[in-house]
Amino acid sequence: MVKVGKNIILIGILLVLIFFMFDKCGDVKKIVITKVDTVVQIKKYIEYKKGKDIYHKVLNTVYKTDQVQVHDTAFIVRDYNQVVAYSDTIRKDSNVFIINDTLFKNKIQSRGFKSSIVEKTITITNNIYHKQKNELYLGLVGDIRRIDNKVGIGVGVLYKKQSEVYTFSITANQFNIGFYKKIF
Repeated sequence: MVKVGKNIILIGILLVLIFFMFDKCGDVKKIVITKVDTVVQIKKYIEYKKGKDIYHKVLNTVYKTDQVQVHDTAFIVRDYNQVVAYSDTIRKDSNVFIINDTLFKNKIQSRGFKSSIVEKTITITNNIYHKQKNELYLGLVGDIRRIDNKVGIGVGVLYKKQSEVYTFSITANQFNIGFYKKIF
């Protein structure tokens, strides 16, 4: 008779645990982790050309006869024989473009082009993790009865919801029922 009573209680507790396992109460919480990563690439480009390779065209020649400023021949020869370097820098956002020209005897001797282009790549990653709604554990249980120091070995079932834990274990000596609530 006692064994039948234990079995009925055991079956009742297992039915309650199965009911809680398939319980649809509460929403499953999602954990969203957003990672923003910025990769900066700097690309440098340098090109050089000699003056004879650069295309040129004379657009207009103007001859003035009434000049206010008169230059002597020495000034003209000195200006003609000077090596003049021109440099132009253009900045747009974080990009830099540099053009260098070298002139000698009214001809372009060389032209250089340098650029530093910054490319930014922004990557946004959303990782969504779902917390497990219900978990069921099965394990072995051991106990010692204090009255006669009899050792009992049995099985236990633990059912875990998001913030609650239900336990049931049965050994040769006794059976246990437990309920735990998450505090923090």
